[in-house]
Amino acid sequence: GTSENRISFREPFAGIAGKDYTDPGTYTFREFISGTTGLKWSPHTWETADDSYILGYTTTGFYDLVLNENGDGFTVLDEMAVGRPEDVTQAYSARFGIAPGETARAWRLQLNPDACWENGEAIDADTYLYAYQQLLDGKMMNRRADSVYAGEFAIVGAKDYLYGKVGWEQVGIIKEGPYQLVLITTSPVRDPDFYVPYYLMD
Repeated sequence: GTSENRISFREPFAGIAGKDYTDPGTYTFREFISGTTGLKWSPHTWETADDSYILGYTTTGFYDLVLNENGDGFTVLDEMAVGRPEDVTQAYSARFGIAPGETARAWRLQLNPDACWENGEAIDADTYLYAYQQLLDGKMMNRRADSVYAGEFAIVGAKDYLYGKVGWEQVGIIKEGPYQLVLITTSPVRDPDFYVPYYLMD
């Protein structure tokens, strides 16, 4: 399936025939930064472009967007989630401000069951619930809490929870199973084949 943005799933560009992409003399990527003193490399607290620079190489989102097999658009690759986000808005009708018949607001993610920490401990729905609760902890006031409560993919109740106005049960981050997470947004997501994975890349 494609959208107006030419989006496919799991159909990456395979490369140009005849090119040896394993040749380290030609295809080794090297990059340098001026310094590391004082940088904030936490996904919860980074502030500057320098802070976030290393995070781009050391963190993984639910999805990634890469060049598609035809080289004329993007394809979505599974990372910490597997398969397309599923629109389950009607399953939450009359909750979280969702009106009957509304769509594109509640997204079920199937988490990658193979994801684990270095010690082999599973990264599952409970892991994400804990991380989101820490990110939105009102005592910590993390700089990047706005990545959850603001913008086009703002989560219902997140800002009110951060400021102590509501309990966690009113936040649109729900564990449906050991490897199932539902994210509920404050407004419908337009062109979701592209924008849901896009917003969930970080």
